[in-house]
Amino acid sequence: TWIDRKSPGGATLKFIDILYGSVSFSDTADVSLINDLIATPEVQRLRFLRLLNHDAPFMQEAATSRRFAHSIGTCVASSLLLRNAPWLSGRRKQEIQAAALIHDIGILPYGHLIERELARLDKSFSHESLVRSILLGTYHPTNIYHQILPNASLKVAAVLRRFDVDPEAVFKLICPTRGAASPIAASIDLDNIDNIHRMAALMGRV
Repeated sequence: TWIDRKSPGGATLKFIDILYGSVSFSDTADVSLINDLIATPEVQRLRFLRLLNHDAPFMQEAATSRRFAHSIGTCVASSLLLRNAPWLSGRRKQEIQAAALIHDIGILPYGHLIERELARLDKSFSHESLVRSILLGTYHPTNIYHQILPNASLKVAAVLRRFDVDPEAVFKLICPTRGAASPIAASIDLDNIDNIHRMAALMGRV
């Protein structure tokens, strides 16, 4: 759960995570970008999507995990990694952290199970294509006025513009071109590292 704590400098968001403990991103230079992205309806919607695609009768703890916590965890992992990457520019670090946080915003209810069925009906469909349309503000004919949650319109594209973060660069991290890889999408990437460790922790294996 996020805790909104007021301070002289404004609100500090704090998250208690099963893997990382107390998380606030306050030690990163991009705390405002991350906090603003977390507050968007696109990311908040992930609170209602399970990390597993369906119920797991013999792994109820794992079945309760939500994609919101996984997205936060992936962003935390990216922040830890970037501490040891002084050769990267501040702009590139922003792009990586943003991609880590929002990589799942195109996921549908029931996850990849529904995605595979829709892709069978329409070969061009993927949750990555939805992410790109959200980042570019073309998700719906009404763009930012489309409500992804009740009374809450799309905000991610506006946040990226406000911080001068290139949405195409963020998308290429989430969905690299064929044959390429990124910290968010590779054989071993931050997305899968958090996913596997989160499932293991929920099952009491770590």
